[in-house]
Amino acid sequence: MGFRFRRSINFGPIRVNVGKRGVGYSVGVPGVRIGRKSDGRRYSTLSAPGTGLSYTTESSAGQRSSSLGIAIVVLVVLALAVVLALVK
Repeated sequence: MGFRFRRSINFGPIRVNVGKRGVGYSVGVPGVRIGRKSDGRRYSTLSAPGTGLSYTTESSAGQRSSSLGIAIVVLVVLALAVVLALVK
C-alpha cells in the first residue's frame, strides 16, 4: 500500500483538488457535482446528502459519452430545482 496525498480547496461551489498526480476541479452544490479529474476524465455525480448514496458517471479524457451528457442535463435541472426551492 502506497502513500496518498490529496488537498481540497473550496471557493463557494467550486472545489479544486490537488493530489500527487495533478490538479482536478469540480463545480456543484451538495447532491449535484460535475468535474474533471487530474488525469482529464470528466465525471458527474448525483447524491442524496447525508445518506452515503450516490450515482457517478465518467468519461475518458477527451471523449464525450452520451450518458455523461444526459447526466449533466439531469444535474443542471436538479440544481435549478434546488436553487428555486431555496429562493422560495
